[in-house]
Amino acid sequence: GMMTLVATPPNLVVNSELIREGLEGFSFFSVTPLGLVILLMGVVYMLLTRFALKGEKQDKTKDGWKRRTFRDLIKDYRLAGRARRLAIRPGSPMVGQRLDDLKLRERYGANVI
Repeated sequence: GMMTLVATPPNLVVNSELIREGLEGFSFFSVTPLGLVILLMGVVYMLLTRFALKGEKQDKTKDGWKRRTFRDLIKDYRLAGRARRLAIRPGSPMVGQRLDDLKLRERYGANVI
């Protein structure tokens, strides 16, 4: 018997039209040669791109590209000294409420981390 191709809807439509016209439909491996050519082209492209990018990356690290640390970011954005640590006392009206309900950002401009 003939095996039908399990693939995309356009392929299934073409397969059924071929059979309706009395021609042989797709077999299971009908699209394999084309798929192998595309796969091979993709592998070659990726290998060429890898070598091109590898060469660029080495040059950039020599020119002094370095990974930024957390300390660098704090210095660049002038965040040092802006954080505060506060404690909520046991009798406070804030006890038992959700952070969203307290609306600390709207009322006091405070961001809770």
